Amino acid sequence: MTHIAGSGRSLRRVVVTGGAGFLGSHLCTRLVSEDVEVVCLDNLLTGDLRRVKRCPSHDCLWLFHDDSKNLSRRWCAMDDCGTLDKVRRYRERGN
Repeated sequence: MTHIAGSGRSLRRVVVTGGAGFLGSHLCTRLVSEDVEVVCLDNLLTGDLRRVKRCPSHDCLWLFHDDSKNLSRRWCAMDDCGTLDKVRRYRERGN
């Protein structure tokens, strides 16, 4: 844990090895939801590279693991990037 000087709070940072696999990706998701800074490392030797995707949202630079059965997940998080991207595209159409 790293203490942030003057802020009165601590920043938790973890490294997850094997984070692109089934268990590792769920662990990373859980840690991120608990406001932990996560660094994921994986050599992808046993994984499926089609499952590693870049979020297409305009301002997002995240890579994410698509754990859907048919590889249909589009955004890193629907609540954030998905909604913002849909609103942006709607406004671009002039509606």
